Amino acid sequence: MTLPAAIAVADELREELLAEIERAKAERGLLRTFDAQLIHARLQEREEFLARTQELERRLRAATDGMAVVSLELAARMGEIRSLAGTLNELTSLNHQLARRAADCARAYVQALSPKAAAYDRRGYSRAMAAGAGLSRRA
Repeated sequence: MTLPAAIAVADELREELLAEIERAKAERGLLRTFDAQLIHARLQEREEFLARTQELERRLRAATDGMAVVSLELAARMGEIRSLAGTLNELTSLNHQLARRAADCARAYVQALSPKAAAYDRRGYSRAMAAGAGLSRRA
């Protein structure tokens, strides 16, 4: 492929990353509302993004494979792509932390609504006996 073709593919990849960064920023609102359907739809969008970027990366690798010299223009675009990928990685990490916190909060809420007995289980056994019930005293 030629240099203009490589630059065009780099531009496509850059646009995909910019769009995904905006979607990742909007994902925080989905985590606040904890709407399972919207979160699932967002996960499907992310999978589609990953498939598209994988194809664009393959095309960019093929376009630059035989190049002996890379232009400053292409190098600058590649630097911007690396920067955008880093930004997306940070947003993704933050969203994962927020998702874990939201799940922990929901789990704690459900446990508060249906607490387990601290001293006895539903059969009347103490928790200490239930924990050691499967142990044998034989050597």
